[in-house]
Amino acid sequence: MRITLANDGVSATIYDWSYENTPGMAIAAPEPSRVALLLGGLLVTFFKRSRPRP
Repeated sequence: MRITLANDGVSATIYDWSYENTPGMAIAAPEPSRVALLLGGLLVTFFKRSRPRP
């Protein structure tokens, strides 16, 4: 749950939330994989080095 508390300490705003129907199961949050991040870094390095320098 993502909430923001007001300065009065009583009220709050709920922005988003989720739940799981199966007891004891965690909610999976997508994260960028290590392989995708590594591949992106290698591509940037390759294209940066492949340009001819003046």
